[in-house]
Amino acid sequence: MYSIVKTQKGSTTIYYQQNYFRLQKTNKNGSNRWVCTNRQCSSSLILKKGLLQKVRGSHSHSNIKHSLPIIKKIAEIRQEVCNSPSKPIPQIYNDAVSQYRQHNGTAESVPIFDIIRSALYRDRATVLPKLPVTLNDFIIPEIFTKNLYNEKMLFCDQNQTLRILGFASLSALKELDLHDELKRDDVKREVANILSLPLLPPSKIIAAFYDSSDVLFSINSNFETFISYVEKNYIISPKFQIINWNHYDTLCIRPTTNNHRLIAKPNIWKWIMHIQKDDEQTIFRSEQEKNQHRTTRPRKNKNVKHDMRLDDLKAAFENHSIDIIQYQKKLRIISYSYITALENTLNNTDETS
Repeated sequence: MYSIVKTQKGSTTIYYQQNYFRLQKTNKNGSNRWVCTNRQCSSSLILKKGLLQKVRGSHSHSNIKHSLPIIKKIAEIRQEVCNSPSKPIPQIYNDAVSQYRQHNGTAESVPIFDIIRSALYRDRATVLPKLPVTLNDFIIPEIFTKNLYNEKMLFCDQNQTLRILGFASLSALKELDLHDELKRDDVKREVANILSLPLLPPSKIIAAFYDSSDVLFSINSNFETFISYVEKNYIISPKFQIINWNHYDTLCIRPTTNNHRLIAKPNIWKWIMHIQKDDEQTIFRSEQEKNQHRTTRPRKNKNVKHDMRLDDLKAAFENHSIDIIQYQKKLRIISYSYITALENTLNNTDETS
């Protein structure tokens, strides 16, 4: 019996007696002639209406090394790469090989990752939009503007000198009980200060962050989710080092590219998918906590210096004409565009609900 399988390049082939056959032609009587993929071999198959009619010739070469279970496992890996676009490809491969070994006792015949790597990344590229080259090329598909519950999540997309994107669903904000707090002037000020961190002197970022986060947390403890996210990804032992996202040194010099700021270029579509997943987790975790009366995440105990003041940042400025408080006040003009866009979205939603 034969099997129909896909090659690494996506072509349809027939697997029969440990050899591959490709379609050569369709005969007038409706039958198909499949020939061995080894071009030096004269072996062929005749199929009609899915039934094997005849086998011609013998193979003049050794059989392929992969068994049918191996071929099917590779096909499963490639399908999972397309079905789970936000999951790292090496992780998908490792999970599949581990599963194969558990069922078969060994994974020695499974092709190593580097052999099928290019095929897997080609498969992934078919389900993600092409990465933009410039801001003008960056068009966000509709599916990436909503969360996993099909609710609008992209609340800010200002394409001016700088491209500003803001993501947050109304449901997630309401579950965090921050809907009213985000309208307060003192909250807007501290959120704007955090959004302005990329324009602060690198040596002053940590101090400025904790100064604002203390105020936010004292207003509403639900800001802890936002504070912890920024802290984990950008501040303390961060996933993204400060040197990669801070632009203080280039405020007066506009480079033609930002490659010098990116050690590893992130995929914008995967980034949005992660935001969609975070949004979903915010909603269901809040639902669980309310129903089960217990936290889904243990609170982190942070030893934050409460006497940290913005006046300590004065020495960072070359001309010493303004202190850090005045400097941040000027930066908030830029950051307020995020908050205004979010506030308008919340108001519009309230009016239509």
